[in-house]
Order: sequence, then C-alpha cells, then structure tokens
Amino acid sequence: MSKKILVLLDDMDDNTHLNALVGDGTWFQTRSIVIITTRNKSILDEARAAHKYQLEELPSNQSLILFSRHAFRKDSPSSDYEVISCDVVSTTGGLPLALEVIGSF
Repeated sequence: MSKKILVLLDDMDDNTHLNALVGDGTWFQTRSIVIITTRNKSILDEARAAHKYQLEELPSNQSLILFSRHAFRKDSPSSDYEVISCDVVSTTGGLPLALEVIGSF
C-alpha cells in the first residue's frame, strides 16, 4: 500500500543511501514530497529531482549576527570575542545551522 508522505533527507552524500531510503519512489503516493539537501549536485541529477534550489551562503555581517545571537544573546560579540567570532563565521562558510549549533556551545 502506498502512502502520501513528506521525507526530508539532510546532507545526502551517497547515492546508495538515497536509493535505500527512497528507491525509485513507486512506494509513495503521487503528490508525496521528498526534500533532499546535499552539496553533491550529481545526487540530485541521479534522483531525477523535479525542482532544484541553490541556497546561497549568508553574507558575513548576517552570519556574525546569527552567531552572536546564539552565542551571546545579542546582535554582536563583545570586543573580547570579536576576532574569534569572525573566525567562526569565516570557518563555517555562512551556513546557518553550523552558526547556530556552534554559537549555542
């Protein structure tokens, strides 16, 4: 029996895993949604993705604000932590989830 579902596959980097989880999609009802996040465009090509959306990195000033909100509970770091905060923002490459997780620690 097929089901109408929503599946989110985050950070897929192996077609084998994608095939094991989704297969050819025939076991899902039409109008089911499978969202795949990946840095490897070939995975989306092989999966025959109907829609592709390229995410852009956050600009460094917005990245610093996001990081600071999670790390310091304000929009900017104190002067004592400004250099290391900028280093964290640079290292994460503007990826929001990484900024939030690292900032929370």
